[in-house]
Amino acid sequence: MIGDRIIALKIVVDDKIVNIISAYAPQVGLDMSSKLNFWNDLEELIQKIPLEERVLIRGDLNGHVGREVDDFKSIHGGHGFVTTNEGGKTILDFCLAYDFSIVNTLFKKRNEHLITYKNGYSTTQIDYFLIRKLNRLDCKDCKVRV
Repeated sequence: MIGDRIIALKIVVDDKIVNIISAYAPQVGLDMSSKLNFWNDLEELIQKIPLEERVLIRGDLNGHVGREVDDFKSIHGGHGFVTTNEGGKTILDFCLAYDFSIVNTLFKKRNEHLITYKNGYSTTQIDYFLIRKLNRLDCKDCKVRV
């Protein structure tokens, strides 16, 4: 466990080492230092995992990566939900820096399979699956259910 927002599990599947990370980013209303601490902790963890090991990050990352791929074509498949916000830009920058793909955006899905949070009239996508781009072919599909 890394802080109170990140938990990591290392397992062996067949002959592959797989790191499963569950992360819960600070929500919109929290101070910037909490957000920076979270992303620094996640970065430190990723830097310690050798490239030959698989990594799956599943998390409520509290950002919207949107549909627009612009400078992120190498990590974003173009099938996100609505528009990018500041938290989403942080997710995109993290993925770009550490060579992760945002699995949720790689497969065309109906909106109800993209939405990960509903509250009254509000629907958003804030939960994501991230994998290293070099292991991209390990993932054949991704559908989220609320």
